[in-house]
Amino acid sequence: MDAITKHLEIGSYREWSEECRQEWLLSELSGKRPLFGHDLPKTEEIADVFDTFHVISELPSDSFGAYIISMATSPSDVLALRVVPRFEKLANLESAPAAVARLFSIDWYRNRINGKQEIMISIVRLGKRSWPSFCSLGVIQGSRGTRKRSKGVKLLNNRLERSTLCFRTLQRFTAATLEHGMHPSVSPKPEWCALLDEMAVIATKEYHSIVFRNLVLLNTSYATPELEYGRMNMGSRPSKRKPSGGIESLRAIPWIFAWTQTRFLANKHVIEKDPKNLQMLQDMYNQCPFFRVTIDLVEMVFAKGDPGIASL
Repeated sequence: MDAITKHLEIGSYREWSEECRQEWLLSELSGKRPLFGHDLPKTEEIADVFDTFHVISELPSDSFGAYIISMATSPSDVLALRVVPRFEKLANLESAPAAVARLFSIDWYRNRINGKQEIMISIVRLGKRSWPSFCSLGVIQGSRGTRKRSKGVKLLNNRLERSTLCFRTLQRFTAATLEHGMHPSVSPKPEWCALLDEMAVIATKEYHSIVFRNLVLLNTSYATPELEYGRMNMGSRPSKRKPSGGIESLRAIPWIFAWTQTRFLANKHVIEKDPKNLQMLQDMYNQCPFFRVTIDLVEMVFAKGDPGIASL
């Protein structure tokens, strides 16, 4: 977009405010003239993007789904295409409800999507950086649909590779749909949301104090198989963005696998913060499916964890 606006001699898209970007995008989307001609200068990176869309334009519309935009932050990231915004960092996730609400307030966009909007939440990346287990409650419950993962091929193999797996997958989805229909979810109570917000703050603070401020634990190679995962020929990308980098450069999925034995960090502090909340937590576990599943996942991690390795 920056290359286009500079070619049109109307300024630098990168330097515009969010309001200016939205105003310009909506103006162009509402018009009928082409945005630019064939004389647009293209770097190798820009040419690659245009070639991708050229191929998409030549194929039937049902050949592709939505276009996923990683590191989405604001409405202008979503206006130009039928895209799925992927919120990854803690700050972006916290601003996601406001960004999506702003999109829905735009009549042109709401009519364009016909009332349907997909949203992706990068749980793995979020867990690596911030570990706020509960702060994404509102966005996840609001999506009202299937959460798709980028690792679709692996998912298809695990669920649909053989006829027995296909039938088992059908059983699970059918049973879950029937159960949800017979037992509608209870809307979260205000006091539940307040407690979850408090727990998210505590969990993030404790997690940061261990991972990002404790210099002893910054070298994860002592207690995790991080280096071994980097040498294995698995996955489509290197385990680190920068070979010499620390935790920040370690990609999210290798991080999660390498820290399997130590992933219960901060949960203890969250539960023990105020014993008087025990009854409310029990009520939430019995009545709130999201909270129950979250606690069940934490219990599973505890069962997999190795206290000996964690003590390192």
